[in-house]
Amino acid sequence: MEEIKMKDSGIKWIGQIPEDWDVKRLKYCVDKFGGGGTPESSNDEFYDDEHGVNWVAIGDMSTKEYVEETDRKVTELGIKDKQLTIYPKGTIIYSIYATIGKVSELKVPATINQALLAIIENKKILNKNYLKKYLNFLENIVLADTSTNTQANLNLQKVQNFTICLPFLIEQQKIAAFLDKKCADIDEIISKTEKQIETLEQYKKSLITETIITGNNPNAKLIKTNIKWIDKVSTEATILRLKNYSYMKGRIGWQGLTADEFIDEGPYCVTGTDFKNGYIDWNTSYHISEKRYQMDYNIQLKVGDLLVTKDGTIGKLARVNYLPAKACLNSHLLIIRPLRNKFINDYLYYVMSSDIFVKYYSFESNGSTMDSLSQEKLGRFTFPAYSIEKQKEIANYLDKKCADIDEVLNKQKESVETLKKYKQSLIYEYVTGKKRV
Repeated sequence: MEEIKMKDSGIKWIGQIPEDWDVKRLKYCVDKFGGGGTPESSNDEFYDDEHGVNWVAIGDMSTKEYVEETDRKVTELGIKDKQLTIYPKGTIIYSIYATIGKVSELKVPATINQALLAIIENKKILNKNYLKKYLNFLENIVLADTSTNTQANLNLQKVQNFTICLPFLIEQQKIAAFLDKKCADIDEIISKTEKQIETLEQYKKSLITETIITGNNPNAKLIKTNIKWIDKVSTEATILRLKNYSYMKGRIGWQGLTADEFIDEGPYCVTGTDFKNGYIDWNTSYHISEKRYQMDYNIQLKVGDLLVTKDGTIGKLARVNYLPAKACLNSHLLIIRPLRNKFINDYLYYVMSSDIFVKYYSFESNGSTMDSLSQEKLGRFTFPAYSIEKQKEIANYLDKKCADIDEVLNKQKESVETLKKYKQSLIYEYVTGKKRV
């Protein structure tokens, strides 16, 4: 096979490209860029989900190669209100705000919201499928660039100035067809693996719930309860209300604490992002001054504490199994400590990891998303408890069983990440000409 002659692209992250390829700004390869907007959501005259025009939001396209239907549709009045453009079938949709760098294609005429950009390629010099693959490849480049910028968004000017490697049109078509098949094969494996992960995670939660309900006794006699989130429970169980048997505290607001006060050493200040596999990853935790730590003894951590997130991603849990140094809570977290020797936190950790707590959370929020899990709401939680010895037995059993499941889950998740990286690498090699079809 004849050796490919290469030349410098002039772009550091692209490197060398074939000698007969060109490098251009995207704006010179596109017939039209277009934006969108959101008509006033409270005005019913602007929306008609049965007869209106498809209106694409990020949720309609971020995980789909094609947009065939949208959750909401806008009326002619809504279109006029924001002077929206109806883009034709075949238009590429690209996300530029919040969830950035996602690519999809319209299968139906539609308008879009302001977080998206419409792109119609110049068919004389740019193949649509090649452009889609190139934008897929650019996602990691874009994310790396925006992660260094506090305003982690794109805009029309930035997208117009994207650099694109441009072989002749016939080679673009070949590259796109080749990558379509290869990427479809990889995506199928990823999809199957993700379904296995989902099934295993559901099994894990079911195992935890069943063990709590039966007291780790498959032959246990169960009785019905009058508690909405606990249908049946072992006759050996006692029902406890959390606030009656625990100490719960959280940081009241930020107490004037600002991000500027985070330092490289000193007492730890734990936040929910430091939770990893049910414990605290001390390597990611911020530090604060001794003076700040001493401001509130109520939120100073002790070994054996259970932490729960009450805002953001609600209900994440971490057990404090050891303290490398002094530590306290950031905002958005609550400490739980057992009182009166009625339960242990190793057991409560699994109760709050079970469907029992999920159902309670749903009941408290009336099926909607709660803004926060307040100390008062958490305190009202009632749950089945056993003797302390039985709780230790349950916690030890679930520690082992869940560790075995997590080992498989971690391998599967690593496999998915490896496949995604391989897919990105494959696209990169072909859209930059390192490999030729």
